[in-house]
Order: sequence, then C-alpha cells, then structure tokens
Amino acid sequence: MKSDYNYSAGIVYNNFPFPVGVKPAAKKRIEDAAQAVLEARILIEKRCESDSEKCSLATMYSAKTPEKLVNAHNELDKAVDAAYAYGRNKKDDASRVAFCLENIRNWLRRWWKLRIPRKLCKNAPLKIKF
Repeated sequence: MKSDYNYSAGIVYNNFPFPVGVKPAAKKRIEDAAQAVLEARILIEKRCESDSEKCSLATMYSAKTPEKLVNAHNELDKAVDAAYAYGRNKKDDASRVAFCLENIRNWLRRWWKLRIPRKLCKNAPLKIKF
C-alpha cells in the first residue's frame, strides 16, 4: 500500500472552506488559475482523442505530464497559497495538508461557538475538544 497523498475532486476541493475575507482579486486569480488547469486537461483529452488513446487522470498526470498542465497547477498552487496566507518556505504536501487541516480546525472552533449556546456546552455530557 502506498503512503503518498491521494487527491480527488470529491475529497479535496469540496471539503476545504474558502478563506474568509479573501479579496475579490485573489478569488479571481484562483478562478482563472483553476480554469487554466481545466483548459490544459481539455487539450490533453483532445490530443488523446485524436491519437485514439485512453485518456484518464492517471495518464494526464503520468511521468509525461505536459508542461502546460504542470505550469497551470503551479500557478493555481501559488494563488491558493496566497489566499490562505500559507508560508513561502513550506511547499511539501505534508506541511500543506497540516496547514489546511489546522485552518479547518480553527473554522470549526468558530462555527461551534457561534451555533451552540454556551448553556448547552456547559451541560453537555461529552466535552468536545478541537
């Protein structure tokens, strides 16, 4: 069994809350960068189609990943890192995932405090720690 991270649209992009207070320009930068990734994938799909090859995410992200797709992902990473105020020196997957999970934990703390009356929290049979 492999120990590297496994990402998919259903378990990554849709689960991380978007940072609060992001400026419209930063949001637009992310949208544009994400669109560039999708457009690069479409080009690969069209090439596969014209060559009568099987085209899946596995083939798109193989050792032969086109430079345009790699560059599009790098730009998307930069845009997302800037929106989340993610540190410049930490670019490995493990520290990025830890950073994102910590943001979720902080978001849940705020959410919990806003939605659960203090009286219920004090009398709750289970103590929830975040």
